[in-house]
Amino acid sequence: MKTKQKFTIECEAIKFDMINVPYKKYHNFLQVKHQKWDIKNFKVPGFPFYLQIEPTNMCNLSCPLCPRGMELLNRKQMHMRYKDFKIIVDDMDEYILLIKLFDKGEPFLNPELPDMIQYASERGIKTVTSTNAHFLLNNKYVSRILKSGLSALIISIDSLKKDIYEKYRIGGSLDKALLGLKNVIRLKRELKVNTLINLRMLANRYNETEIKDMIKFSRSVGVDIFSVKNLNPSCGLSDFDKEFIPNNPIYRRYKYKKNTFERIQENSYCDKIWYTCEIHSNGDVVPCCEDYNGELKFGNVYEKPLSEIWNSQTTYDLRKRLFLRKDSNSICKKCYTSFKHSNLGSIIEYYDFTIPEIITNLKKILFITKRFIYNMQLYPLILEKVKKFNFLEEIVHKIIK
Repeated sequence: MKTKQKFTIECEAIKFDMINVPYKKYHNFLQVKHQKWDIKNFKVPGFPFYLQIEPTNMCNLSCPLCPRGMELLNRKQMHMRYKDFKIIVDDMDEYILLIKLFDKGEPFLNPELPDMIQYASERGIKTVTSTNAHFLLNNKYVSRILKSGLSALIISIDSLKKDIYEKYRIGGSLDKALLGLKNVIRLKRELKVNTLINLRMLANRYNETEIKDMIKFSRSVGVDIFSVKNLNPSCGLSDFDKEFIPNNPIYRRYKYKKNTFERIQENSYCDKIWYTCEIHSNGDVVPCCEDYNGELKFGNVYEKPLSEIWNSQTTYDLRKRLFLRKDSNSICKKCYTSFKHSNLGSIIEYYDFTIPEIITNLKKILFITKRFIYNMQLYPLILEKVKKFNFLEEIVHKIIK
């Protein structure tokens, strides 16, 4: 039995339409998304509707704010195997709506990635993966990726200038990345597939003046989406705010004390472990991508199904620990939930070229407004002001939500 209700799931600012979803899966989504936290037993009334799965922790680049690039990853370098991925999907098939297939590695290094995507897609699960664009000239492999049913492909290229590009993508080749980008766009057109191609720029001090040029390039080259993500200037316990954060405050992830690069501490609750989790290539289950070495590991899917791990006392205890004593964990102290954010969130520019430009511009205005309202915590205040006008309250709720 399937629901007629259409709804959307957002991942990396990309919105995915969910249509004809099995009722059990939809019910689970509603239960988990709108749950009231059980701070007595720390149980969740359902299962994750979204998962992040790491196809590999191996990479060809050495980006300075990545644990792999900084050589801080102490896990064994390995690809997740297709047969193990199938077991995860089979276990959670009745609940999962979307899988994010990347973390601390270059997904296109895993030769079985196309099989993983296709297996999930055939079961109605949306999939998103990311690449540094250095493996997009392999026509056979890329064609398999595109024909697998992949929902969205994020391609990371931060600059059109070789010297600027190489400041962050250490070990990379801008020429090769651009050729790969153009090749995947060509193959998408030839194969007539619906995969969204999202060119992604990571804004930092060296490339922040290039954003307008990147927008023009993105439109001209034929990608579906162009987005700019702000930099998280931390890696492990080290901070790199002074070296990498943009000079323009609009492009920064955090707010800082006046005339300094000292972040403003602001403790907030972590919600990740209440609706999702990440699975490393070695099968370890962790709360989120910040836990790159599995310090807060609460199970392993190669030893026990995720459905059992999710409903275990170990998981309940971890939720309790993160709720009551989050700052007792070293990795949580550097998490974005521990600092005051800038007004726009992590995605600071977003252009959807699949729709008319005037609509794109209107959506951009709405996008920025929504981010500002959420980050400034103005939503309850706005609803309070308009609640006496029932029709306005409903309109405001729909627009902001």
